[in-house]
Amino acid sequence: SGAFNRFQTSIYKHTLDTFADTSSLSTAHIDEDLEDAFLRDHPFCIGDTAVARICRVLRSFAHAQPHVAYMRSISRIVRYLLVVCAEEEAFWILTSLFEDKFASYHSRGCVGVFADCALIQDLLASSHSKLSAHMKSLEISVPAICSGWLLSLFADCLPAETVFRIWDVILYHGKNVLVNIAVGLFVLFDYKLLNTKSASEFIEVLNGELARLLEPEALIKVSDLEFRETPFDTISAMRAG
Repeated sequence: SGAFNRFQTSIYKHTLDTFADTSSLSTAHIDEDLEDAFLRDHPFCIGDTAVARICRVLRSFAHAQPHVAYMRSISRIVRYLLVVCAEEEAFWILTSLFEDKFASYHSRGCVGVFADCALIQDLLASSHSKLSAHMKSLEISVPAICSGWLLSLFADCLPAETVFRIWDVILYHGKNVLVNIAVGLFVLFDYKLLNTKSASEFIEVLNGELARLLEPEALIKVSDLEFRETPFDTISAMRAG
C-alpha cells in the first residue's frame, strides 16, 4: 500500500501530542460521528476503548492531512483497519490510501467519486445493457448507490470478511479495480435485480444481497470477468477522457 515506506511511529505520536487539544471543522465532525449509534453499535466498536482508538487515528489524520475533506466514510474505513492493525499502522495505511490512490475521492466536492460513478454507469450501459435499461426505467441513480461504496471502499455495505478480501485486491491492483468491483456487485445479483418493480424494491433487494455476501470469491470472479471486458488501461483512459 506504500504505508510501510512511510511508517514512522514518532510522527504519529508527535501529531497526537501536538494536536491533542486542537479543534477544527474536521475534528468537530469526527467527534459528532463518534457519537453515531451505527458506529458505536458495530461489533468492532463496542466499548469506549475501541471508540477512543478510532478517535485518535481520525484526529491525527485530520491534522496531518488537512487537504483531505473528512467524511463519515473515513471513520468506517478506520473502524475496519483497527481490527487488523495497530493505531500507527492504521494511520499510515490511511495516509497512503488518500495520498496515492484516492486523493480525488476526498477532495472538495468528491470529484473523483462522481467521475467514477459516471464511469460505472457507462460500463453497465455498454456491457450489461439489459440491467442498465432496467435501472434507467426505474430511475435508479448510480451515484446515489455507488458514491457511498466508493467513499468507504465498500466498508459501508459489505460484511467484514468480504471488505477485507476486496481491500487485498485494491491494495494489490490499485484504484481502478474499484470500478470493476462496483460493476460486479450489480452483475452478481442481476438475476434478482431484473425482477424488481420499483426503485425502492431494487435498492432493498440489492442492500439485502450485499449484507449477506459472505463469500467474496464469487464477487472477485465476476469482477475479474469485468476486468477482462474492461482492462485497467481502458478504465484509466475513460477516466482521463
